[in-house]
Amino acid sequence: MCIRDSGHVMEVGGVAEKLHAAARYGRRRVIVPLANKADADQVLDLKLEVHAVGSLAEAMSHALV
Repeated sequence: MCIRDSGHVMEVGGVAEKLHAAARYGRRRVIVPLANKADADQVLDLKLEVHAVGSLAEAMSHALV
């Protein structure tokens, strides 16, 4: 995930591959940029809890749970 100086989360590439890797290594919860939510929704066969965020504050609220 790439975060700008203003705190906005930018789109990244290869989201499907990143989600498959997260599932392979036992992650249950992942945070993706809001702009990549459609990419993450295409990977439905994985049992991951996906949180789409648009700002650093939202990402931190999900990361610190």
